[in-house]
Amino acid sequence: MATIRERAADAVKRAEAATTGPWSYDTFGTSAVVLSKTCAIVAETEAPDCPEDEGRDKVRAIATFIAEARADVPDLGKAILRLTGPAMRDRIALAIVAGCMRGAAPNALADSIMDLLQEEPA
Repeated sequence: MATIRERAADAVKRAEAATTGPWSYDTFGTSAVVLSKTCAIVAETEAPDCPEDEGRDKVRAIATFIAEARADVPDLGKAILRLTGPAMRDRIALAIVAGCMRGAAPNALADSIMDLLQEEPA
């Protein structure tokens, strides 16, 4: 079974190999197409077995998910790689040492580590 780091790296590679984003979508009743910047059709979805109103909502939700995943997947993959990588491990180790040297309470030490994990990437 692949580790979360391996899965994240694979997801980033797949995203980099796909057509560039952002992706958008157009709906047509109970059908939708997801389009890349170059107007290539990325995906088609439909809900023919649903009542028309429910079908429109369902295909809109599916199309939105696919279109937004174009940006979400690489961002999340890169975040996982950053948060689980050796540089973050070193930063956490330094925070622990610094906290212990200051005599920091466990909650203060945990807060310092959480701050590191929530930093925006440079």
